[in-house]
Amino acid sequence: MLLNFALLVYYNLAFDKNARDRIEKASLIPKFVNLLAQDSHNRMVAINILYLLSTDVGIRYTLAYTNCMDYVFKMILFPNPNVDAVTLLALAINLSANERNTEHIVEEDFYKIMDRAIKSEDCTLLKLCKNILKS
Repeated sequence: MLLNFALLVYYNLAFDKNARDRIEKASLIPKFVNLLAQDSHNRMVAINILYLLSTDVGIRYTLAYTNCMDYVFKMILFPNPNVDAVTLLALAINLSANERNTEHIVEEDFYKIMDRAIKSEDCTLLKLCKNILKS
């Protein structure tokens, strides 16, 4: 309960550039990434926080040194009904704008996502594939 409340406060703070910088300096990003590995109700709040943080180019570099892209790709490949796919894909697209993040992607997983993007004609998945190929 307390963790959920704290996450919601961080979510609100993540809209502000100065607060995002402070979150990064406080080394909280790995803690948010670790929440992606847990199958809990806090996962979606962590995804929202990470999405807001990933809008900052500098923080994308910090995220590149975590397992964030690995977790995001697993969640894309194995969808969970409790996870908002749109926000998850938006996070993946932001992360894929950084070359270091795309190095974490296993080639076989990329081909699975590209195949799904082509079959479903999903523009967001196609944008993700394009960003990965550009890196």
